[in-house]
Amino acid sequence: CDNTFRSLVTHPSLGELVAKLAGWTSGARLAQDQVWAKPPGAPPLVFHRDSPYFMFSPPHVMTVWIALDDMHPHLGPLEYVKGSHRWGDGRVGSSNQFFNADSKTLLRSAVAR
Repeated sequence: CDNTFRSLVTHPSLGELVAKLAGWTSGARLAQDQVWAKPPGAPPLVFHRDSPYFMFSPPHVMTVWIALDDMHPHLGPLEYVKGSHRWGDGRVGSSNQFFNADSKTLLRSAVAR
């Protein structure tokens, strides 16, 4: 199982795609991997940005989400907010907010800025 995940996240095609999307001419590298298990009926994760939770230097990070099951809208798939990468560094918080009952709290705070 570990080898299967390793071959997926270190596949050259994935690295090339990430580098191309991010505009990185020197390529991309894997800094962290993790699994978020969301069982049936679990509440949705709130809108958030991953970058405030990483302490990388330089701070340029791209998160890749790979669904291990088929995703349909009623299951709560990952959603991106167009332009949110331009919101700046002012959005910090706790990962406890990921499970806030109001899934759009952080989204509204960013829009208000």
